[in-house]
Amino acid sequence: MELRPATASDLPALVRLSSSVQELHARSVPAHIRMPTSDPGCAGLFRKALAEPTACLVVAEKAELVVGSFCAQEMTREENWLRPALRIFTLEHIVVDPAFRRQGIGDALIKRFLAEARSRRIDRADLVCWNFNEEANQFFRRHGFREVHARYERAV
Repeated sequence: MELRPATASDLPALVRLSSSVQELHARSVPAHIRMPTSDPGCAGLFRKALAEPTACLVVAEKAELVVGSFCAQEMTREENWLRPALRIFTLEHIVVDPAFRRQGIGDALIKRFLAEARSRRIDRADLVCWNFNEEANQFFRRHGFREVHARYERAV
């Protein structure tokens, strides 16, 4: 398996991988996530990340097939009366093709994400993970992430 920066030629594979995650989330939280469609928005999101210097888009390739990826973004918050200034590396998206899970690809991707943060001299990383996705929550905890806060909602 090889990890490498994504290129424009990876867009179809990135959209394919993203669709599997989007479908999982759409089934579990349909009020928040739509089922995947042929809308070009997903490809546009990845195309924008490829052009953004504060973003990082990496693919995992096995036998010339893209089997996983992550997309991350540097975030900066200015200091204010409530909180100190903050520079953080946010994992916006990570996915491994279901047919290739449990082969260490996710571990390699998260290690690369953290190494990328260090190479940018960023000492904090964060991500958002839905409560229903216990498998992902366990994965992130295994890699040293801890829950910082919870967000609640209800119908009115």
